[in-house]
Amino acid sequence: MDNIQSQDFRLYLQQVFTTRSKNNPRYSLRAFAKSLGVNHAPLSQILHGKRPLTPKTQIRLASALGLGPEEVKKFRATSLSSNPYASLDFQEMSVDVFNLISEWYYDAILELAHLKSFKMNPKWIAKALGITINEVNIAVERLKRLGYPNTLVNTTHIGNFTNVAKKNYQKQALKMAADAIDQVPKSYRDHSSVMLAINIKDLPKVKEKIKKFRRNLSAFLQRKNAKPNEVYQLCVSFFPISHLIKKEEIKS
Repeated sequence: MDNIQSQDFRLYLQQVFTTRSKNNPRYSLRAFAKSLGVNHAPLSQILHGKRPLTPKTQIRLASALGLGPEEVKKFRATSLSSNPYASLDFQEMSVDVFNLISEWYYDAILELAHLKSFKMNPKWIAKALGITINEVNIAVERLKRLGYPNTLVNTTHIGNFTNVAKKNYQKQALKMAADAIDQVPKSYRDHSSVMLAINIKDLPKVKEKIKKFRRNLSAFLQRKNAKPNEVYQLCVSFFPISHLIKKEEIKS
């Protein structure tokens, strides 16, 4: 839903429900409530203005709709208090942490710093990653505020928005993986998949094996004598996101 401005959050919920109903005439209030992870009865009361929205509920619903803290701040108060967000942690730190987890190039900048060819120059970083100088400057400033590389990120600053941020990151990673199939020579990437019939009870073990594989691969690639010279993204698809080597010189 675009054009999120300073509006009543209840009206925004109505707008989302109306849009979904138009796209699917069979879409029900129960389905809407299920997608938000709430009971349909109190949701109906909220939509009709018969039940006030607490700050906690607003955050929960906004998170379920995929909104970030910067977007939520644009809504007017819908409860009787002058500002239901006043007690919530919508400080600068929250926005910084959300962006750090949500945008792929924050990790990429940190990984670039491991390369011998790295230059702490916004223009160089922007060219290496294919992003704008403004994005680099804002990212570097945020990383400094958060104390990187000496401080680990604390996701409690964004609470319910952690999952939204992680989803945004994964969507970006998958899109880049798809783009790399057409844009990166085969010699510089690996895209593979396998179709398997499974017992759903094995899924937790499968996830654990995938996690173990990621950790083992990370340990191998980050060994002391590795001498990294490019930054890659792993989504089981393995492809470069920095552009430091002239890939057109290698045949696909």
